Amino acid sequence: MPNDEISHRLDELIAANRAELAALTEDAAESKAMIAENRQSFEDVRIALRQMMLRADRVALDHNRVLRDLVAEIREHREELRASRDDGRDEMLAQRQALFAMIALLRGGGGPAPAGA
Repeated sequence: MPNDEISHRLDELIAANRAELAALTEDAAESKAMIAENRQSFEDVRIALRQMMLRADRVALDHNRVLRDLVAEIREHREELRASRDDGRDEMLAQRQALFAMIALLRGGGGPAPAGA
């Protein structure tokens, strides 16, 4: 094989290798750009998820505050109902004693109402 032919063949191989290297370099640059885009997309998703979690935390805190307020109101109403019930029971007992006293008066006994009535 003459030197010119070898030289020509080497030049072709070098040119092919340079073209292949250029294509690989371009592919690497595209891959780098895609990785950067994906990294940014993941960062955007992470930020969006963090914002959603913060909103969910605020909503949960608001719900807890509302529930605490409702429980406090229920307890207050329960205490009012107990006091009202106790007052009603005392009133009924007083009326029952007065009724027994009136019955005793009508029967001519005139004494106090029977014990435990």
